[in-house]
Amino acid sequence: MKLLFVCSNNFIRSPFAEHRLRAELRDEAIRVESAGAFAGAVARTPSRRVLDEALLHGIDLGGHRTRSTEPQLLRSADLILPMDEDSYWFVGEELKADPQSAQRVRRFVTFVSDLSLREISDPIIDNESYTETFELITRGVLEIHRWLERQR
Repeated sequence: MKLLFVCSNNFIRSPFAEHRLRAELRDEAIRVESAGAFAGAVARTPSRRVLDEALLHGIDLGGHRTRSTEPQLLRSADLILPMDEDSYWFVGEELKADPQSAQRVRRFVTFVSDLSLREISDPIIDNESYTETFELITRGVLEIHRWLERQR
């Protein structure tokens, strides 16, 4: 099984979710990746602040390089987890030629128990706390891990 986390730029949220889930998994058959809907062609490294904040939550993003969401990457994923509304829209547009692909897309926030949330916002754009963002992502990732365990 292959899971793909998608956010705007693959700079904060999706790489944190990718590495957080990898830290939980013991099943080598499950591949976890991340990409950015609007990341562009030039790979970037996370800022020092992102790296420091992630380390406070036990995740080392030091080796991460941003990557864009290519059509082949979307087609190869068994479960696509967009973090926000813009990424969800982007994924839908990219996959609209294949109507059955919609069943492989699920909003990440559906794994977070806070029903008032519509998305996991970008802490840079929405001036949110990195800590709050990483805690919400961790809650969602832990629920995804439990969901994967039940799928066996």
